[in-house]
Amino acid sequence: MSDHSGISRRSLLVGSGAAGVAGASIGYFGKKSSAVQSMTEVAKIGFYGVHQSGIENTPGLISNFVAFDLIDPTKANLQSVLRLFTDDAARLTQGKPALADGAPELAVNPANLTMTLGVGPSLFTRVPRLPSKPEFFNEIPAFPNDQLDPKWSGSDFIIQFCCDDSLTLSHAVGMIAKDLSTLAQVRWIQTGARSDKPAFSGTTSVRNLMGQVEGSDNPLPGNPIFNSLVWINEGPQWAKDGTILILRRIQMLMDKWEILDRSAQEMVIGRRLDNGAALGNKVENEPVNFEATDTLGLPLISANAHIRLAHGASLSERIYRRPYNYDNGIVDGKRDLGLIFAAFTSNPVTSYLPIQGRLAQSDSLNKWITAIGSSTYLILPGCTENSYIGETLFT
Repeated sequence: MSDHSGISRRSLLVGSGAAGVAGASIGYFGKKSSAVQSMTEVAKIGFYGVHQSGIENTPGLISNFVAFDLIDPTKANLQSVLRLFTDDAARLTQGKPALADGAPELAVNPANLTMTLGVGPSLFTRVPRLPSKPEFFNEIPAFPNDQLDPKWSGSDFIIQFCCDDSLTLSHAVGMIAKDLSTLAQVRWIQTGARSDKPAFSGTTSVRNLMGQVEGSDNPLPGNPIFNSLVWINEGPQWAKDGTILILRRIQMLMDKWEILDRSAQEMVIGRRLDNGAALGNKVENEPVNFEATDTLGLPLISANAHIRLAHGASLSERIYRRPYNYDNGIVDGKRDLGLIFAAFTSNPVTSYLPIQGRLAQSDSLNKWITAIGSSTYLILPGCTENSYIGETLFT
Protein backbone atom coordinates (compact mmCIF):
# COMPACT_ATOMS: atom_id res chain seq x y z
CA MET A 1 0.00 0.00 0.00
CA SER A 2 1.30 3.49 -0.76
CA ASP A 3 0.52 6.86 0.79
CA HIS A 4 -0.90 9.94 -0.93
CA SER A 5 2.51 11.07 -2.16
CA GLY A 6 3.12 7.76 -3.91
CA ILE A 7 5.80 6.56 -1.49
CA SER A 8 5.77 2.76 -1.33
CA ARG A 9 5.40 1.52 2.23
CA ARG A 10 7.12 -1.75 1.45
CA SER A 11 10.05 -0.12 -0.35
CA LEU A 12 10.65 2.06 2.69
CA LEU A 13 10.41 -0.69 5.28
CA VAL A 14 11.69 -3.69 3.40
CA GLY A 15 14.26 -2.02 1.22
CA SER A 16 15.90 0.40 3.61
CA GLY A 17 14.93 -0.98 7.02
CA ALA A 18 12.36 0.11 9.59
CA ALA A 19 14.66 2.66 11.21
CA GLY A 20 14.65 4.84 8.12
CA VAL A 21 10.87 5.24 8.03
CA ALA A 22 10.34 7.37 11.11
CA GLY A 23 10.82 10.64 9.30
CA ALA A 24 8.72 9.66 6.29
CA SER A 25 5.42 9.67 8.17
CA ILE A 26 5.88 13.28 9.29
CA GLY A 27 5.47 14.58 5.77
CA TYR A 28 2.40 12.44 5.23
CA PHE A 29 0.48 13.18 8.39
CA GLY A 30 1.91 16.62 9.08
CA LYS A 31 1.05 18.25 12.37
CA LYS A 32 -1.87 16.70 14.22
CA SER A 33 -4.84 18.95 14.82
CA SER A 34 -5.25 20.17 18.39
CA ALA A 35 -8.47 18.12 18.67
CA VAL A 36 -6.67 14.88 17.78
CA GLN A 37 -3.64 15.83 19.89
CA SER A 38 -5.80 16.37 22.97
CA MET A 39 -7.23 12.86 22.66
CA THR A 40 -3.84 11.21 23.05
CA GLU A 41 -3.97 8.82 25.97
CA VAL A 42 -1.03 8.65 28.37
CA ALA A 43 -1.74 5.00 29.18
CA LYS A 44 0.92 3.46 26.99
CA ILE A 45 3.58 0.80 27.34
CA GLY A 46 7.00 1.16 25.75
CA PHE A 47 7.68 -0.97 22.69
CA TYR A 48 11.49 -1.14 22.59
CA GLY A 49 13.61 -3.07 25.05
CA VAL A 50 15.54 -6.25 25.75
CA HIS A 51 12.25 -8.17 25.95
CA GLN A 52 9.07 -7.65 23.99
CA SER A 53 6.23 -6.03 25.90
CA GLY A 54 3.04 -7.97 26.55
CA ILE A 55 4.57 -10.41 29.02
CA GLU A 56 5.90 -8.70 32.15
CA ASN A 57 3.48 -5.78 32.21
CA THR A 58 -0.05 -5.97 33.64
CA PRO A 59 -2.21 -7.84 31.09
CA GLY A 60 -4.64 -5.77 29.06
CA LEU A 61 -8.34 -6.27 29.69
CA ILE A 62 -8.97 -7.72 26.23
CA SER A 63 -6.82 -9.72 23.86
CA ASN A 64 -6.63 -11.04 20.33
CA PHE A 65 -4.24 -13.88 19.58
CA VAL A 66 -3.85 -13.78 15.79
CA ALA A 67 -2.14 -16.69 14.01
CA PHE A 68 -0.58 -16.20 10.57
CA ASP A 69 0.96 -18.39 7.89
CA LEU A 70 3.41 -17.08 5.31
CA ILE A 71 1.96 -17.17 1.80
CA ASP A 72 5.36 -17.71 0.18
CA PRO A 73 7.69 -19.02 2.93
CA THR A 74 10.98 -17.40 1.95
CA LYS A 75 13.58 -15.84 4.18
CA ALA A 76 13.12 -12.45 2.46
CA ASN A 77 9.36 -12.51 3.00
CA LEU A 78 9.77 -13.40 6.67
CA GLN A 79 12.18 -10.50 7.09
CA SER A 80 9.68 -8.18 5.42
CA VAL A 81 6.93 -9.34 7.80
CA LEU A 82 9.12 -8.67 10.83
CA ARG A 83 10.10 -5.19 9.63
CA LEU A 84 6.54 -4.22 8.81
CA PHE A 85 5.29 -5.52 12.15
CA THR A 86 7.97 -3.64 14.09
CA ASP A 87 7.23 -0.35 12.38
CA ASP A 88 3.47 -0.63 12.87
CA ALA A 89 3.71 -1.85 16.47
CA ALA A 90 6.25 0.82 17.48
CA ARG A 91 3.80 3.48 16.31
CA LEU A 92 0.44 2.07 17.37
CA THR A 93 1.51 1.15 20.90
CA GLN A 94 2.51 4.78 21.45
CA GLY A 95 -0.73 6.27 20.14
CA LYS A 96 0.67 7.15 16.72
CA PRO A 97 -0.93 6.07 13.42
CA ALA A 98 0.81 3.47 11.33
CA LEU A 99 2.35 4.71 8.11
CA ALA A 100 -0.47 5.29 5.59
CA ASP A 101 -3.07 4.60 8.29
CA GLY A 102 -6.47 5.23 6.72
CA ALA A 103 -8.07 6.06 10.09
CA PRO A 104 -5.39 7.78 12.19
CA GLU A 105 -8.02 8.99 14.68
CA LEU A 106 -8.43 5.40 15.85
CA ALA A 107 -4.79 5.17 16.89
CA VAL A 108 -4.55 8.10 19.30
CA ASN A 109 -5.71 6.20 22.40
CA PRO A 110 -3.14 3.42 22.94
CA ALA A 111 -4.90 2.26 26.13
CA ASN A 112 -1.94 0.10 27.19
CA LEU A 113 -1.80 -1.63 23.81
CA THR A 114 0.93 -4.24 23.46
CA MET A 115 1.76 -6.28 20.38
CA THR A 116 3.98 -9.34 20.84
CA LEU A 117 5.25 -11.55 18.03
CA GLY A 118 6.31 -15.18 18.23
CA VAL A 119 7.35 -17.75 15.62
CA GLY A 120 6.09 -21.32 15.42
CA PRO A 121 8.17 -24.48 14.96
CA SER A 122 6.71 -24.88 11.44
CA LEU A 123 8.56 -21.78 10.32
CA PHE A 124 11.89 -23.58 10.64
CA THR A 125 10.83 -26.35 8.28
CA ARG A 126 9.00 -24.14 5.78
CA VAL A 127 11.49 -21.28 5.46
CA PRO A 128 14.88 -22.32 4.03
CA ARG A 129 18.20 -21.32 5.58
CA LEU A 130 16.96 -20.15 8.95
CA PRO A 131 19.24 -20.83 11.93
CA SER A 132 18.60 -23.88 14.06
CA LYS A 133 15.84 -23.64 16.63
CA PRO A 134 16.37 -24.57 20.30
CA GLU A 135 16.05 -28.30 21.01
CA PHE A 136 13.31 -27.63 23.55
CA PHE A 137 11.18 -25.68 21.08
CA ASN A 138 8.61 -27.96 19.48
CA GLU A 139 4.83 -28.20 19.31
CA ILE A 140 3.40 -29.44 22.59
CA PRO A 141 2.17 -33.01 21.92
CA ALA A 142 -1.49 -33.88 22.26
CA PHE A 143 -2.47 -35.34 25.63
CA PRO A 144 -4.94 -38.22 26.14
CA ASN A 145 -7.91 -36.01 27.02
CA ASP A 146 -7.33 -33.42 24.27
CA GLN A 147 -9.76 -33.04 21.39
CA LEU A 148 -7.63 -30.71 19.30
CA ASP A 149 -9.23 -28.94 16.36
CA PRO A 150 -6.76 -27.90 13.63
CA LYS A 151 -8.56 -24.56 13.29
CA TRP A 152 -7.20 -23.57 16.73
CA SER A 153 -3.77 -25.14 16.46
CA GLY A 154 -0.36 -24.17 15.10
CA SER A 155 0.80 -21.54 12.59
CA ASP A 156 4.01 -20.00 11.24
CA PHE A 157 3.81 -17.05 13.61
CA ILE A 158 1.48 -15.36 16.06
CA ILE A 159 0.87 -11.83 17.28
CA GLN A 160 -0.59 -11.34 20.74
CA PHE A 161 -2.54 -8.08 20.97
CA CYS A 162 -3.52 -6.91 24.47
CA CYS A 163 -5.32 -3.65 25.23
CA ASP A 164 -7.76 -1.89 27.55
CA ASP A 165 -9.92 -0.48 24.74
CA SER A 166 -11.85 -2.55 22.19
CA LEU A 167 -11.75 0.10 19.44
CA THR A 168 -7.98 0.53 19.73
CA LEU A 169 -7.50 -3.23 19.71
CA SER A 170 -9.67 -3.74 16.64
CA HIS A 171 -7.87 -0.98 14.76
CA ALA A 172 -4.44 -2.41 15.60
CA VAL A 173 -5.42 -5.92 14.49
CA GLY A 174 -6.92 -4.56 11.28
CA MET A 175 -3.84 -2.48 10.45
CA ILE A 176 -1.46 -5.40 10.95
CA ALA A 177 -3.63 -7.84 8.99
CA LYS A 178 -3.90 -5.35 6.13
CA ASP A 179 -0.21 -4.46 6.03
CA LEU A 180 0.84 -8.12 6.06
CA SER A 181 -1.88 -9.32 3.70
CA THR A 182 0.36 -9.83 0.65
CA LEU A 183 2.92 -11.72 2.72
CA ALA A 184 0.89 -13.71 5.24
CA GLN A 185 -2.68 -14.87 5.73
CA VAL A 186 -4.59 -15.11 8.99
CA ARG A 187 -5.22 -18.70 10.07
CA TRP A 188 -7.29 -17.94 13.18
CA ILE A 189 -8.07 -15.30 15.80
CA GLN A 190 -8.81 -16.10 19.43
CA THR A 191 -10.41 -13.32 21.44
CA GLY A 192 -10.42 -13.17 25.22
CA ALA A 193 -11.14 -10.87 28.14
CA ARG A 194 -10.19 -10.41 31.78
CA SER A 195 -11.96 -8.64 34.62
CA ASP A 196 -10.97 -5.02 35.17
CA LYS A 197 -10.51 -5.80 38.86
CA PRO A 198 -8.31 -8.46 40.49
CA ALA A 199 -10.02 -11.32 42.29
CA PHE A 200 -8.75 -9.92 45.59
CA SER A 201 -7.48 -6.50 46.57
CA GLY A 202 -3.70 -6.20 46.37
CA THR A 203 -3.24 -9.27 44.15
CA THR A 204 -2.85 -9.85 40.41
CA SER A 205 -5.10 -12.93 40.33
CA VAL A 206 -8.32 -12.95 38.29
CA ARG A 207 -11.24 -15.35 38.05
CA ASN A 208 -12.12 -17.62 35.19
CA LEU A 209 -15.67 -18.44 34.12
CA MET A 210 -15.84 -21.36 36.55
CA GLY A 211 -15.24 -18.93 39.40
CA GLN A 212 -11.75 -20.29 40.03
CA VAL A 213 -8.86 -17.97 40.75
CA GLU A 214 -6.20 -17.82 38.02
CA GLY A 215 -2.67 -16.63 38.73
CA SER A 216 -2.08 -17.89 42.26
CA ASP A 217 1.60 -18.68 42.82
CA ASN A 218 2.64 -16.90 39.63
CA PRO A 219 6.29 -15.76 39.76
CA LEU A 220 6.47 -11.99 40.12
CA PRO A 221 7.76 -10.14 37.04
CA GLY A 222 11.13 -8.49 37.41
CA ASN A 223 12.62 -10.67 40.11
CA PRO A 224 15.45 -13.19 39.58
CA ILE A 225 13.13 -16.22 39.84
CA PHE A 226 10.83 -14.82 37.14
CA ASN A 227 13.81 -14.04 34.91
CA SER A 228 15.20 -17.57 35.18
CA LEU A 229 11.81 -19.23 34.66
CA VAL A 230 10.57 -17.10 31.77
CA TRP A 231 13.43 -15.66 29.70
CA ILE A 232 15.49 -17.96 27.50
CA ASN A 233 19.17 -17.93 28.45
CA GLU A 234 20.28 -21.19 26.83
CA GLY A 235 20.40 -22.39 23.24
CA PRO A 236 21.07 -20.38 20.07
CA GLN A 237 22.03 -16.75 20.52
CA TRP A 238 19.18 -15.46 18.36
CA ALA A 239 16.59 -16.79 20.85
CA LYS A 240 18.14 -15.43 24.06
CA ASP A 241 15.94 -12.98 25.97
CA GLY A 242 12.91 -14.46 24.23
CA THR A 243 10.46 -16.89 25.82
CA ILE A 244 8.22 -19.81 24.87
CA LEU A 245 4.45 -19.20 24.68
CA ILE A 246 2.19 -22.20 25.16
CA LEU A 247 -1.32 -21.34 24.03
CA ARG A 248 -4.13 -23.75 24.83
CA ARG A 249 -7.82 -23.25 24.10
CA ILE A 250 -9.68 -24.95 26.94
CA GLN A 251 -13.41 -25.45 26.60
CA MET A 252 -15.37 -25.53 29.85
CA LEU A 253 -18.35 -27.89 30.14
CA MET A 254 -20.32 -25.44 32.26
CA ASP A 255 -23.68 -27.23 32.14
CA LYS A 256 -22.06 -30.21 33.87
CA TRP A 257 -19.87 -28.14 36.20
CA GLU A 258 -22.78 -26.12 37.53
CA ILE A 259 -24.53 -29.32 38.65
CA LEU A 260 -21.87 -29.73 41.36
CA ASP A 261 -22.47 -28.04 44.69
CA ARG A 262 -19.92 -25.53 45.94
CA SER A 263 -18.06 -27.90 48.25
CA ALA A 264 -17.64 -30.45 45.46
CA GLN A 265 -16.28 -27.79 43.11
CA GLU A 266 -13.79 -26.72 45.77
CA MET A 267 -12.65 -30.32 46.28
CA VAL A 268 -12.05 -30.74 42.55
CA ILE A 269 -9.84 -27.65 42.49
CA GLY A 270 -8.36 -27.83 45.98
CA ARG A 271 -9.13 -24.17 46.72
CA ARG A 272 -11.98 -22.24 48.26
CA LEU A 273 -13.94 -20.29 45.69
CA ASP A 274 -14.68 -17.29 47.93
CA ASN A 275 -11.13 -16.23 48.74
CA GLY A 276 -8.89 -18.49 46.62
CA ALA A 277 -7.21 -20.05 49.65
CA ALA A 278 -6.04 -23.63 49.38
CA LEU A 279 -8.23 -25.94 51.45
CA GLY A 280 -6.96 -25.69 55.00
CA ASN A 281 -5.51 -22.19 54.46
CA LYS A 282 -6.97 -18.75 55.16
CA VAL A 283 -5.62 -16.62 52.30
CA GLU A 284 -4.81 -17.16 48.63
CA ASN A 285 -1.02 -16.80 48.59
CA GLU A 286 -0.29 -18.71 51.80
CA PRO A 287 1.99 -21.70 51.02
CA VAL A 288 -0.15 -24.76 50.33
CA ASN A 289 0.02 -27.47 53.00
CA PHE A 290 -0.52 -30.65 51.04
CA GLU A 291 -0.19 -32.69 54.24
CA ALA A 292 -3.18 -31.04 55.96
CA THR A 293 -5.94 -33.47 57.03
CA ASP A 294 -9.51 -33.21 58.26
CA THR A 295 -10.87 -34.47 61.58
CA LEU A 296 -10.98 -38.00 60.19
CA GLY A 297 -7.36 -37.87 59.12
CA LEU A 298 -8.19 -37.66 55.41
CA PRO A 299 -6.24 -35.23 53.16
CA LEU A 300 -7.97 -31.88 52.76
CA ILE A 301 -6.52 -31.68 49.26
CA SER A 302 -7.18 -34.97 47.46
CA ALA A 303 -4.60 -36.85 45.41
CA ASN A 304 -6.41 -35.85 42.22
CA ALA A 305 -7.12 -32.22 43.13
CA HIS A 306 -6.12 -29.80 40.40
CA ILE A 307 -3.73 -27.71 42.50
CA ARG A 308 -1.88 -30.75 43.84
CA LEU A 309 -1.11 -32.04 40.35
CA ALA A 310 -0.38 -28.58 38.93
CA HIS A 311 2.04 -27.80 41.75
CA GLY A 312 5.62 -27.90 40.55
CA ALA A 313 7.69 -30.72 42.00
CA SER A 314 10.65 -28.32 41.81
CA LEU A 315 11.31 -24.66 41.02
CA SER A 316 12.03 -25.53 37.40
CA GLU A 317 8.43 -26.69 36.96
CA ARG A 318 6.90 -23.28 37.55
CA ILE A 319 5.42 -21.33 34.62
CA TYR A 320 4.06 -17.80 34.21
CA ARG A 321 0.35 -17.69 33.30
CA ARG A 322 -1.55 -14.85 31.56
CA PRO A 323 -4.95 -16.43 30.79
CA TYR A 324 -8.02 -14.86 29.16
CA ASN A 325 -11.66 -15.97 29.24
CA TYR A 326 -13.66 -16.47 26.06
CA ASP A 327 -17.44 -16.72 25.62
CA ASN A 328 -18.97 -17.26 22.18
CA GLY A 329 -22.53 -17.63 23.44
CA ILE A 330 -24.59 -20.56 22.15
CA VAL A 331 -23.04 -22.66 19.38
CA ASP A 332 -24.92 -25.72 18.05
CA GLY A 333 -27.29 -25.51 21.00
CA LYS A 334 -24.54 -25.53 23.63
CA ARG A 335 -22.66 -22.84 25.53
CA ASP A 336 -19.24 -22.27 23.98
CA LEU A 337 -16.96 -20.74 26.58
CA GLY A 338 -13.70 -21.40 28.32
CA LEU A 339 -10.16 -20.23 28.83
CA ILE A 340 -7.43 -19.09 26.47
CA PHE A 341 -4.59 -20.41 28.57
CA ALA A 342 -1.40 -18.50 27.78
CA ALA A 343 1.71 -19.62 29.65
CA PHE A 344 5.30 -18.43 29.28
CA THR A 345 8.39 -20.45 30.10
CA SER A 346 12.07 -20.55 29.24
CA ASN A 347 11.90 -24.32 28.64
CA PRO A 348 8.62 -26.24 28.27
CA VAL A 349 10.39 -29.60 28.47
CA THR A 350 11.43 -29.02 32.09
CA SER A 351 8.40 -26.97 33.16
CA TYR A 352 5.11 -27.31 31.29
CA LEU A 353 5.31 -30.90 30.02
CA PRO A 354 5.75 -32.52 33.47
CA ILE A 355 2.88 -30.45 34.87
CA GLN A 356 0.49 -31.15 32.01
CA GLY A 357 1.48 -34.81 32.00
CA ARG A 358 0.29 -35.18 35.60
CA LEU A 359 -2.89 -33.21 34.93
CA ALA A 360 -3.75 -35.25 31.84
CA GLN A 361 -3.29 -38.49 33.73
CA SER A 362 -5.44 -37.94 36.81
CA ASP A 363 -6.73 -34.37 37.30
CA SER A 364 -10.29 -34.45 38.68
CA LEU A 365 -11.03 -31.33 36.64
CA ASN A 366 -10.68 -33.26 33.37
CA LYS A 367 -14.36 -34.24 33.58
CA TRP A 368 -15.36 -30.60 33.07
CA ILE A 369 -12.73 -29.21 30.68
CA THR A 370 -11.38 -30.18 27.24
CA ALA A 371 -8.42 -28.73 25.37
CA ILE A 372 -9.62 -28.04 21.82
CA GLY A 373 -6.64 -26.03 20.59
CA SER A 374 -2.91 -26.06 21.22
CA SER A 375 0.07 -24.23 19.75
CA THR A 376 3.58 -23.28 20.77
CA TYR A 377 5.60 -20.21 19.79
CA LEU A 378 9.00 -18.73 20.51
CA ILE A 379 8.43 -15.09 21.43
CA LEU A 380 11.39 -13.32 19.85
CA PRO A 381 13.69 -11.02 21.85
CA GLY A 382 12.94 -7.31 21.94
CA CYS A 383 14.72 -4.75 19.82
CA THR A 384 16.13 -1.22 19.87
CA GLU A 385 14.91 1.75 17.85
CA ASN A 386 17.59 1.03 15.25
CA SER A 387 16.60 -2.59 14.68
CA TYR A 388 13.48 -4.73 14.35
CA ILE A 389 11.87 -7.69 16.07
CA GLY A 390 13.51 -10.90 14.80
CA GLU A 391 16.59 -9.23 13.36
CA THR A 392 18.65 -11.76 15.33
CA LEU A 393 17.38 -14.46 12.96
CA PHE A 394 19.29 -12.83 10.10
CA THR A 395 22.59 -11.87 11.77
